[in-house]
Amino acid sequence: MKNLDPTRNLLPKAMRLGGKIQLDHLFAARTSFAAGPFRVVWTPPARPGPLPLRVVFVVPKKRVRKAHDRQRIRRALREAFRTLKNPLLEQLVRRKDAIDLGIFWTAKPALPQQGLRRSMEKALRELAARLERGAATDETNPNTPQP
Repeated sequence: MKNLDPTRNLLPKAMRLGGKIQLDHLFAARTSFAAGPFRVVWTPPARPGPLPLRVVFVVPKKRVRKAHDRQRIRRALREAFRTLKNPLLEQLVRRKDAIDLGIFWTAKPALPQQGLRRSMEKALRELAARLERGAATDETNPNTPQP
C-alpha cells in the first residue's frame, strides 16, 4: 500500500481518527500512560480502517487558552508524529494488529520543537514496548480493573 511506504513520511487523511463513534470509543479506552507533556491513549479500532494506525491530536482549551497557540502545538505534534511513526507502523503491520491512538497535550507551556520531538519519540517507543508486551491495562490508573 502506497500509504505505508516507510521511505515517505506522510500523514494521510485515512490515518487521522475522526467521527463520533471512533472518538467516543477512544475516550472510553482504559489503556493509557503519561509520557512527558502527553497522555497517550490507545484502543483496538471501533471500526476497521484501511490503515493499521489512526491517530488524533488533542490540545485542550483548558491547558492552552489561545486558539492560535493550540493550533501551533497541534501542527508541531503532527509533524513530530509524521516523522517518527514508522517503527510503530512497521510493528503493527508485522503483528497484523491495528490501533486507534490519541495523543493528548497535558502541559501548560509549549515546548520548543526539539523538546517536543524528543518527547514524542519517547512516547512512541513506550507505546511500542507496551504493545509488544501486550499490556491491556493501565498501570497508572487505579480505577482500571486488573486481570
